[in-house]
Amino acid sequence: MVRDSSGRFRVFLSYSRQDGSKDADEIQAELIPHGFNVWRDVSALQVGERWWRQIVEVIDLSDAMVLVVTSGAVGSRVVFDEWSHARAVGTPVFPVAFDDAIVTRLPDWLSKVEVLRLDPAYPEHEQARARLYTQLDNPPLRRPRPFTAPHMPTHFVPREAKFEEIVSALLDPTKTRRGDLGVVVLHGGGGFGKSTIARAICHDKRVRAVFDDGVLWVQFDERTAPDDALALIQTQIGLLDPNSAPALDLVAAGAQLRQLLADRDVLLVLDDVWSHTLLPHFLSDRATFLVTTRCENVLTHLPGAPVDVEPLTQDQAAQLLSRWLPVAPQPADQERLTGLAARLGEWALLLELVGAELNALVRKRRTVSDAITHVELRLDQDVTYLDRSSEDRNSAIASSLDASTAHLTPEHRDRFVELAVFPLGTEIPFGRAAGLWSVTAGYRLMNAEDALEEMQRLALFTRYDAGARTLRIHSVIQEVIVRLAGNLLPLHQALVAAMDDHLAAGNTPTPEVDSLLPLLLYFAVRARRLDVVVEAFNEPARFALLPWSIRRAYSSVELQDLQASERMEVAGAIATALASHARTSMRAAKSYPVPWADLAKRLRNENQAEFVRYRDTFYDFAVLAGFSAGWALTAFTGLEASEACHTFLEANRDIVDFLGYLEQVGSEDTGLSGALEANVAFPSWENWKRLLRIMGLGSYISGVDTNPSRLVNKYLDSVADHKVRHRPGSNLPFHPIVFSLGGMMNGSTTKPLPSAVRVRSFEL
Repeated sequence: MVRDSSGRFRVFLSYSRQDGSKDADEIQAELIPHGFNVWRDVSALQVGERWWRQIVEVIDLSDAMVLVVTSGAVGSRVVFDEWSHARAVGTPVFPVAFDDAIVTRLPDWLSKVEVLRLDPAYPEHEQARARLYTQLDNPPLRRPRPFTAPHMPTHFVPREAKFEEIVSALLDPTKTRRGDLGVVVLHGGGGFGKSTIARAICHDKRVRAVFDDGVLWVQFDERTAPDDALALIQTQIGLLDPNSAPALDLVAAGAQLRQLLADRDVLLVLDDVWSHTLLPHFLSDRATFLVTTRCENVLTHLPGAPVDVEPLTQDQAAQLLSRWLPVAPQPADQERLTGLAARLGEWALLLELVGAELNALVRKRRTVSDAITHVELRLDQDVTYLDRSSEDRNSAIASSLDASTAHLTPEHRDRFVELAVFPLGTEIPFGRAAGLWSVTAGYRLMNAEDALEEMQRLALFTRYDAGARTLRIHSVIQEVIVRLAGNLLPLHQALVAAMDDHLAAGNTPTPEVDSLLPLLLYFAVRARRLDVVVEAFNEPARFALLPWSIRRAYSSVELQDLQASERMEVAGAIATALASHARTSMRAAKSYPVPWADLAKRLRNENQAEFVRYRDTFYDFAVLAGFSAGWALTAFTGLEASEACHTFLEANRDIVDFLGYLEQVGSEDTGLSGALEANVAFPSWENWKRLLRIMGLGSYISGVDTNPSRLVNKYLDSVADHKVRHRPGSNLPFHPIVFSLGGMMNGSTTKPLPSAVRVRSFEL
């Protein structure tokens, strides 16, 4: 695979082998003499590697894609997937056609782009070639059009009337918009197939054509908290604008997302929403939304009437069971499948499990009739007929799950049950499953993927995306395997010990272990290894591996399982550790030569990479300072913690002073053009004020004064005044005077030295 000097493939050539090889040969022969490195599957695809992964990696690295439009390409799923991925990551795509007739019958997904006509019979074909070379030499800036919806379900059974109703509503603004908010809501019970329908709609070519700037899939679950919502919004911001710095406050992040959506035709899918409280941060009057929910409280806060998703009809349910069979059923068997579907209550999730069980039995050389009899006998023993509202479904799931996992090897069955350690309802990257099993069974990545593929064949995952390399277990199924797993404490302890030993030894993280590191704290809390939690924030090498979302948000949810005293102790230690990291960034910021505005201007023009490091130094300081106060909010709540809080504020007065200074002159003096304030000001400033309020010290916060340095110094000064007034008698011939330079700068500690009001800048 040939790359240019920058390490990039210049052009990715996409075509259909069915009828496009000759045209691809011609394009390749023309581009190479013009200096382009061309990647083409025939010459560059490496044998033995997973072919789609190679294609994705090359598209990511390419400067542009040339798509050879032929009848075969128009109908090719692979070509469509290549086109979709290129648009998702922002690789510019230039469609070309050698047959002028094909341009008149383009599909919807190609209808909004210009196709360069290279057919010699076309009068302007030479100009079209010249434009192609010019555009390839100077490709436009990458503008991602992300498509993050999961793949189409393998055994999808269309509910045609319902499907067309939803598509029609999405594509007709008069049906989706009320009060300028475009939203379609799918409502139904858990396991009825709402998410499956939503996935299919995302892949509908009519939908893709209308929402050609992207389809974003946002996954909620029952545990989604405000900090989780912030992480979800930050992910969408990163997909739409990879070069932006996502806001670190939920309100600001929501505003940033709405701004990015303003000039884009994007569909956002909010899947499995359990509460209406977080929706306002996602919704925008400039985009269209597809929401799935089982909760009535969500419906009352969204416009329009919901689309009710009922269980499958008996015929649809029987069809789903049939699609799982590796051979076509005989008419008599089809009639029995219809009866089995009725017995299962037409519940999509349960039908998938039973269908996978039938598939496994038939593949073991049983007849279809024998396989149906086997399932019926099992149901006779374990489950009665299911009423659609009955709680018997849970026992039916448990029984079917047990029957399905019986087709796994004993070793793989144990590995499946171990997946119970992951947080309920979360996406599980393949690498994290491999990391788990590297600890419990010594698996390497390839062993893990083999196990996952075997589990997927038995429908044990509600979502399995080989392209994105993630899986998801339905919440109903995961609740069952948590019960099967029993006491998870030994497993949590083993995971923490293995990862802790690996890091302590200074080993280079393996892909398996490294992918588990974001879950280290989750496991450590449940294993009661609080020392590991604190060390992860203290030790620089470990701290560097923690995502920003964990540095900020971990305290709000994951520490809830601890006793109050444990939570205060851990949160206080983390607040102190984050303050130390903030102080390191503060010193680095102060080390830059002044005036900073001139330095920033020069770096912008001469060294963009160095400017980014300069910007991130101030950014990191402000963010870490705000995070430190956020953790302190968890640690020092209530008057019983006032002394500890006072000690924390006193120890970090220098951080608060510099934070206050940046609020006053950040954009002007640092040359960061408002970026600092837009992204970090709100959480950084607000956390310190909230800390004073929760401490019962709200009187130190005036309605107009928002500067954190003045507020904290005002409080500390009042404490000092109180101590002076109540100090014990002294035999000293003088009274010692202590003052804060930072406090003087902000006008709060001016009594000891009146001239301090003239101080205007730090000594750098």
